[in-house]
Amino acid sequence: MKRRVFLASAMAPALLGRSRRAGANEAAPVPDGFGFVTGPLDAVKAAVRKKSLVLMAVVGPYLSAEAARDPTMTYPTLLLTRLRGAWPGVTIRLALLPIARAEAVEFERDLLNGLSQNMPSLVLWGPGGPAAARGDDLTSFHAQVSSGIKAVQSSGADIILLTPQFAPMLARLMDLPPYREIVLQEAQDANVPVLDRYGLMHYWSDNAFLDFDASTQTAQAAVARQANGWLADLLASGITRAIA
Repeated sequence: MKRRVFLASAMAPALLGRSRRAGANEAAPVPDGFGFVTGPLDAVKAAVRKKSLVLMAVVGPYLSAEAARDPTMTYPTLLLTRLRGAWPGVTIRLALLPIARAEAVEFERDLLNGLSQNMPSLVLWGPGGPAAARGDDLTSFHAQVSSGIKAVQSSGADIILLTPQFAPMLARLMDLPPYREIVLQEAQDANVPVLDRYGLMHYWSDNAFLDFDASTQTAQAAVARQANGWLADLLASGITRAIA
């Protein structure tokens, strides 16, 4: 079974003494050989044929509030804009399910409720960050990701996973790599697509494309907007290729 992800974090050394910052409108910088393949996305394809698509993103409360305040700051809202541009004849609705910080039992219950209420054709989920922050048991986290994938698939929707976010400060505060590896492994075992957000952000940080430890609010907002725009670009490209 082929893993649908490119492990970016260790592929390119940091550039010494010079910046490779990309412009706001440039394509997302990726390591040589990077590829993001979604597979067929049958539920999305059927929804596009019917001209009506519901996209549901499992997020935390902060991202949900940020999306309402400024849609240019989050990857789900930016992805919505890109998909609407790619499929102008399709009505696309975004549902944000702010349950990412919930512990396993509550998460599963709220996920099932969200699937029932929104009836999405595509679910985006980036597990791992909250679990790492709590120090959740890795075996339990394996089980949570596996059951979440099965719940989405049982509802008839497609799912795309994302690995946790990376920033140097986060890496100093919590042990993210084991949770990242579990997301990659569970995606491989279930044969679902996964975008290695951790690896990409590590690459952007190591090669001075983005400063995730920016010290001012203005700089932090600019970095977040750029990173989320690049993630949305990569997701949109993979999704639209699957439907072409």
